[in-house]
Amino acid sequence: MTPARRTRLAAAASILWMLAVAAPVWAVATMDVENPPPDDPYFDSTQGGNVVVRGTVTADDDKQIESLSFAFSPPLDEGGACAATLVKERFDVEPEDERSATFELVIASPCNRSYEVRATVTHKDPLAFGLVTPPPQTTAARRFGIAVPPAAVKGLEATYDPAAKKVNLSWAPNPEPDIIGYRVERNPPGPEGFQPLGSIVAVTTFSDTLTVDEEHRYRVVAIRSGPDSTVREVVGEPSSLVTAGPDRPEPTVPDTTLLRPPPGADGAAGRTGSGAKVAPQVRRGSVTTIDDGFRKSLPFDPGQTTSILDAPDAAAVPPEDAAVLAIDDDPTDEDTRRATLVPIAGGLALLMGAVHLRLISKRAGEAELPVYRSGPQLR
Repeated sequence: MTPARRTRLAAAASILWMLAVAAPVWAVATMDVENPPPDDPYFDSTQGGNVVVRGTVTADDDKQIESLSFAFSPPLDEGGACAATLVKERFDVEPEDERSATFELVIASPCNRSYEVRATVTHKDPLAFGLVTPPPQTTAARRFGIAVPPAAVKGLEATYDPAAKKVNLSWAPNPEPDIIGYRVERNPPGPEGFQPLGSIVAVTTFSDTLTVDEEHRYRVVAIRSGPDSTVREVVGEPSSLVTAGPDRPEPTVPDTTLLRPPPGADGAAGRTGSGAKVAPQVRRGSVTTIDDGFRKSLPFDPGQTTSILDAPDAAAVPPEDAAVLAIDDDPTDEDTRRATLVPIAGGLALLMGAVHLRLISKRAGEAELPVYRSGPQLR
């Protein structure tokens, strides 16, 4: 074989190898990720604690997808506290033209990170010419970032130090391994909103050293690391509010012990065990007993008198020899008639007496009375 012929055969073999083995320049693929959306390629929420990446891979116009695989950069299972894992990988080739495939990737990521997902598409090769050659492959890639906010801070407590006039706060640590720290915010009395106190703290305690002369409200916000330099921090929801400060004076409440005797009083109702007098209980239809002991034992003894403050309770039984004044709240018809007839009967009696006196006076004027004369009597 002449050298020229050998050169021609080598050139033909190289062309066949390029057509069969190397991927043609027109064999391209595209990746469209719908979750996260292209205009905001950061996840700010999760589904069941995991991140879900969904999208579509499309082959070139004259190619068909035979298989699809995915890889991540940096690798998911790289170790460490922030190592992510691929929980689920699924793709479905459209049966109409086999040119596109929908995919879903479920990632469990304990930390906020930035990843690149790369899809490797294996095409069906219609130009193999019967030769046993590897099928052509193309790749498509997209970047996305996991920026999930931290959970709200739990267990916030506040205590007030009256000597130093400061508030001490404490709370439970957040479970996320990429927590940067916590920001304490305070809301003083008035219309002002919450304002941060100092810089971010990495511990779970804080002391408000500013002089606190009134009650203040406090809350704490957790902050996670962001996925990249574009999003450096991700702030969570604030904790529940706590209030701390000097105790407010309690409102004055009337002493109810002056209205009725407490249990265990020694003696008659209306006097406590210590001998202090209390106001009597007044009830409608009650019986009032008057102590007339001073009438039975003369000379008069002031110690035996009874004032209204010393009046026994209505429930007490009066002694047999005591004068009783009964108040009837429900008069009957008989009482009403009696109250009406007594004045009438008295008036009639007075009228009859006046008539009787006038008759007696008239008769006395008509009678002949003897006339006695002084001087000698003539017979």
